[in-house]
Amino acid sequence: MISKLDLGMLGLYCNEISIYIEMVNKLRDKDRVMVFKNPDGSIKYAAQVPYQKIANDALAKALKIAAEFGLTPSSRTRISVGQVSDNDDPIIQFLKMN
Repeated sequence: MISKLDLGMLGLYCNEISIYIEMVNKLRDKDRVMVFKNPDGSIKYAAQVPYQKIANDALAKALKIAAEFGLTPSSRTRISVGQVSDNDDPIIQFLKMN
């Protein structure tokens, strides 16, 4: 169950997912550079594309937040909902009066 108090965290989750999607789209571009070259064309060194690190970080943050909301399979196993009786639900009480 999500309340108004959870909206900030839900917004953070959405933001991290949007960053992840944006970085994955940039990684799909044909013009990405994965190897740095010297002016003569020889390979200087290989390095991870910055977009990949940003995508990995955003995904890790999103997964941590998702677990807090019970959105991962393992986190759902830890969720327990107590018994709710008709006496606890104000809507049911209201409907019973009519």
